[in-house]
Amino acid sequence: MRYRERLSAPLLWWVIGLAFGLTFVIAVGAILPPEAGVAALVVALALVGGVLLGLAPVVAVTDDAVLAARARLPLADVGSVTVLDAGQVRNRIGVAADPRAYLVYRAYCDGAVEIEVTDAADPHPYWLVSSRDPGTFAAAIEGTRAARANHAQEA
Repeated sequence: MRYRERLSAPLLWWVIGLAFGLTFVIAVGAILPPEAGVAALVVALALVGGVLLGLAPVVAVTDDAVLAARARLPLADVGSVTVLDAGQVRNRIGVAADPRAYLVYRAYCDGAVEIEVTDAADPHPYWLVSSRDPGTFAAAIEGTRAARANHAQEA
């Protein structure tokens, strides 16, 4: 694995989720015995944690592909790779968006990487993938492609 990043929710989202879970427990705990209130607290916290972790996609670069959430793009089908800042991301998911694009967008990540798809059979013209460190993500893609090209020339 050349690069791996989990796009987990920021701390504030966890605090809000925990507050929501606690308000549920307080509301339900008023009519339940103490043991049931503790069980409700455990269930509520597990549910909030499960939702926040379950909605956190993994972005990765392996030796032969780019992975974003559940999708896989072989490096052979990767064209240009562009690092986007927050303003450019807003533009690419807004007025300049292509509705066929594959998006793994998280609002709490300021940057993203746009990856051109060169496979003519793929319905997505590009991938737009959020990242907390888009420069490192893009460098991992380019570095892995370069290493594959060098390895192919040596063979």
